[in-house]
Amino acid sequence: MCGIGSGHAADGAPGGSLETAPVPSEPKSAPVPGIHSIVRPMPTGFPRNPVPTSPPAPPGDPVVCVPPALGEAGAIDLPGPIELVAHWASETPLAAWVSGDAAAPGEVVETGAGLSGRSRWSVLAVPTGWVQVTDERSIVPAGAGVGAAGAPGPDAPPFVGGWIGWLGYDLGRRLEPTGQGVRARAASDRDWPLGLWLRCPGAMVHDAWTGRWQAVGEASSSASALAACVASARAARAPGRVEPFRLETPADPHPRERYEAGVREALARIGAGEVFQVNLARRLSAPFTGDTRALFAALCARARPRFGCYAESVTTGAPGPAHAVLSLSPELFLEGDLRTGEVATRPMKGTRPITGDARELFEAGKDRAELAMIVDLMRNDLGRVARFGSVRVAEARSIERHAGGGVLQAVAEVRARLREGVTLDELLRATFPPGSVTGAPKIRAMRLIDELEASRRGPYCGASGFISDHGRFAFNVAIRTAGVLGERGRDGRFRRATLDYSVGAGIVADSVPGDEYDETAQKAWAIRSAGGARPGRALGGAGA
Repeated sequence: MCGIGSGHAADGAPGGSLETAPVPSEPKSAPVPGIHSIVRPMPTGFPRNPVPTSPPAPPGDPVVCVPPALGEAGAIDLPGPIELVAHWASETPLAAWVSGDAAAPGEVVETGAGLSGRSRWSVLAVPTGWVQVTDERSIVPAGAGVGAAGAPGPDAPPFVGGWIGWLGYDLGRRLEPTGQGVRARAASDRDWPLGLWLRCPGAMVHDAWTGRWQAVGEASSSASALAACVASARAARAPGRVEPFRLETPADPHPRERYEAGVREALARIGAGEVFQVNLARRLSAPFTGDTRALFAALCARARPRFGCYAESVTTGAPGPAHAVLSLSPELFLEGDLRTGEVATRPMKGTRPITGDARELFEAGKDRAELAMIVDLMRNDLGRVARFGSVRVAEARSIERHAGGGVLQAVAEVRARLREGVTLDELLRATFPPGSVTGAPKIRAMRLIDELEASRRGPYCGASGFISDHGRFAFNVAIRTAGVLGERGRDGRFRRATLDYSVGAGIVADSVPGDEYDETAQKAWAIRSAGGARPGRALGGAGA
């Protein structure tokens, strides 16, 4: 990775303590508690020429263009987002939001109204800087989402430059101190920050409905990187390529009996009236070597997540500790627009194989009860920051087909309008962590998670997504999410790294411990099938 010549606050980032000396001509910004920022310039020699644009857009609207280096938009041989992620130059940083299971306009789900364009867009960007969340006082970059004005139309990209990143589940323990278990035994054995946001002043955005690539914001660096990836992808079919990654089969070091004992304890607490539901997870781990982008792309190619996200720490160029988060989530935590105050959440509870009976899932009593509890929880959370009377259940229950994961999912949708002056920071504080991965009541369920799980969750069960400079935002629930921690070399490849992938199940009064363990094992199939994977080998995924 290329080194940093000098450091200063990222464009649009809050001030903060800096990792390197500030540029002499620029004053050092005042520290902001909980946030550290650093700027990484584009790699030496990387193309910096501005990308020609279409006719200028009106002031405040995003600049949209198709880079000539990519050919005509929608060209048959233009690779899609997943293939380009796989061939992203290792020395160039990457942040990505990938919609791998976009529904065609008007496609109808089994028993619901229909799908919107929320899984339509993918974003690939070259980060120019980052802010790291280190405590609960500042959880999103200052000013995020309140930049450029203008209201794009329904076919305009939801991202015009901004931030891509993640917040870890353990941030919720800071936001809700009473949610920490009195007899907590979850080990804090991983060096994860509480969150990371990558500054992306421009990006290349892909429309799955049309096949078009568009450049948005200050997109010259991202467009150039994308053009280089196109050339790399076309040349990659030549024989003799180096293996992009090696992953041993992830395993849980704890015996099955430990998880089942936790389920029995949860059932006892449910029987005592402490909680109605608790999500209980376990962590699988394995040694990892190689390119995390290639692993993310390989998993996306098979799992086709609707709300996939990739974010990596931006190292200074010298080999050292680094991390990457690879989220393959099918579940939308929050999406909305800070200019209008509209916000929505789509919790999931209930899964069947895609070959199953959608009507049976729609009518299943246990699954209906689980989803109803989480809908009530999310209504309550949104009600803390919403205008009076604006919280409503837009969809009580629908069944979605997730072809990549091979499953049917039961989902609901809750919508609200934020009170005047409510910020994104306040919205996240009111709703984080997502209720579908805690249980109900949320605070008591969080205490049980602390007491019954063997390890802290890190990025898993938090949220990852984007905050656009023009006010749009979207975050997934970080299930089906892997975290890689280890040493990263100058070539951008990880060495002596560990990959963690957690799986969980919702425990309710009629849960059977053995069945719940088996459900988590099924959900682990995606990452286990990736163990020892080779280029071009199909990877699978099912479950949440």
